[in-house]
Amino acid sequence: MAAAVVFGLAHPDFGEGVTAAIELRADAPPMTEADLLDALKERLVRYKLPEGVLLADELPRNAIGKVVKGCARPLPISTGRNDPVSQYGEDVPPGVSC
Repeated sequence: MAAAVVFGLAHPDFGEGVTAAIELRADAPPMTEADLLDALKERLVRYKLPEGVLLADELPRNAIGKVVKGCARPLPISTGRNDPVSQYGEDVPPGVSC
């Protein structure tokens, strides 16, 4: 894993559910959402596990290399490797570059 960011996505029962977007290292073997959740189950207690995992080829970063959480949060939920989609759409706040 090269980088990760955690955020809430809409959940039908709880309002929001914890979801992790993960950028895999270039040399990492192919992984699925289930593979990552299984690996996390070995390292985290149950209540800290994300409900879903989104795999990204690259997470958006700012000029100093930090992951921009607002740009990593996808609007549509998808599974498998996907490109992060900005939650801001066309109206990006000042100082944020998606």
